[in-house]
Amino acid sequence: MKKLISSILTAALIVAFMPLLPQAIVWAEDTATVTTTYIDAYGREKTVEATPLTGSETAPLPAGWYVVNSNINYTITLTFISGDVHIILADGCTMNIGTEENPINYAGIYNWGDSWAGSTSIYGQSRGTGSLNIFTTGYDEQVLHGGIYTKVGYTQNGGKVMIKSVTAGVISNGAINTNGGELNVNSSSYFALYGPVVSLCGGRVDVTGNDNCPNGIFTATGTIYLGYSARDDYIKASQYDAASIVVPQGMVLKEDGSSTNYYSGSLNNDQKGEIRHKKLVPSVQDTPVAEFINATGADSGTLSNVDATMSYSTDRGETWTDIAETTVDIPSGISVENGILVKKRGDGNLGDSIPQRIDVTQAEKPAGLKVSNCTTPSANDGKIIGTTSDMEYKMGDGEWQDASAGETTGLAPGTYNVRVKASGTTLASENSDDLIITAKNDTPTFSPKAGAYNEVKKVTISCATEDAAIYYTTDGSDPTASSTLYSEPIQISKDTTIKAIAVKDGLADSDISEATYKITLPEPEPE
Repeated sequence: MKKLISSILTAALIVAFMPLLPQAIVWAEDTATVTTTYIDAYGREKTVEATPLTGSETAPLPAGWYVVNSNINYTITLTFISGDVHIILADGCTMNIGTEENPINYAGIYNWGDSWAGSTSIYGQSRGTGSLNIFTTGYDEQVLHGGIYTKVGYTQNGGKVMIKSVTAGVISNGAINTNGGELNVNSSSYFALYGPVVSLCGGRVDVTGNDNCPNGIFTATGTIYLGYSARDDYIKASQYDAASIVVPQGMVLKEDGSSTNYYSGSLNNDQKGEIRHKKLVPSVQDTPVAEFINATGADSGTLSNVDATMSYSTDRGETWTDIAETTVDIPSGISVENGILVKKRGDGNLGDSIPQRIDVTQAEKPAGLKVSNCTTPSANDGKIIGTTSDMEYKMGDGEWQDASAGETTGLAPGTYNVRVKASGTTLASENSDDLIITAKNDTPTFSPKAGAYNEVKKVTISCATEDAAIYYTTDGSDPTASSTLYSEPIQISKDTTIKAIAVKDGLADSDISEATYKITLPEPEPE
């Protein structure tokens, strides 16, 4: 029987489905989008621009973000092409595809496309009350389509999805993942979920089907992962058909209402049979109530109300650090994006607790800062202008120092960063953009000094800055690095104003210095 099902499925996955769909019409590229929120795979609220679905679409839609923000109904397959599709089920809104009396003849949602892109992701909002209901035969012309037919993968992060299908629930050529929400599949025949890997590690999942369904979850030679992300999660399936069934490390599931049937790690053949038609629920430690009591930097701080049975993570649970005391200093890695996770480690028939998520805040990055350069290479009189007393600064890789209100003075040439200090439980801000303080070249000097003379003079220009180049003009214009390069004394035989600047790489150009010479030559003696 399993070989027959596998053969039918393989044929189903390679038969072209697009010719069965309505001919495409032009999808308006300028369709208005709305700003909407959703809950991501890690339980965080995010914001995105999404196109509202209306129930009137009849042509294949492009990849992108969509939102169900009203009650809508489809009487045909909702089709997407050539890309990843994200559907947000807004709180209190329902999308029906088909009805129990008039199911869709094909798939309810079809996302196969013409390239190896085509994942389908479902999201909910904060209350998780948005719904998607699919009623379908899921079968036409010897081709299995199921309630949702998707090319690269199916992921459910929230919302309520109900699929009632004569054939299959979800068919995917990629992994099927649930991270949250509710997934209820009732399949009259074949299987409720099919994918090379099925990971049910969050949400409330019921894919029991009925007695005619030979396979609840079918992966052929793949793996089924069974886990949870919240204490009220559960999994119930009529059958598990896979090479291996695994409860992820640190997790323990138990049969609801049982005090003896616990499951962790790789399940043996007897356990695979035991869990059929059983409601599996988390068996977990109590969730910690740790506190983030003190931010000490832009990504560091202190946790309290913890103990040696707990661990923390700053990378969404990818890695964990064990805690040894009742407080712990986290030296780096804290971010607003990831927050801090704290869990109580499992023991025996109790798995790791559902992680406590601690959200953190961060001060705003400073903006509008300006610098005033040092007046000479040897004068440490540079400034950062626009600082406040709740900021701090450092030069290069040096230590952070308190900034002053209004402006911070007495600075040597160098590259500086400024940030708003950590305060209470608010992380220090990101560093400002680099602020570069340079020194000005020393201002050139003239010899002899400006004045009135009754003889031709040779004027020497010098600069205290070693190896600085001097540029000058004698026509009254301000000198630049494109003016005449000084190389020898300038002979003055008439009234002349000389302006000069000093230029050197790594230093700011000097101030312009000038000297005016009035030359009155004696009248020549008569012959």
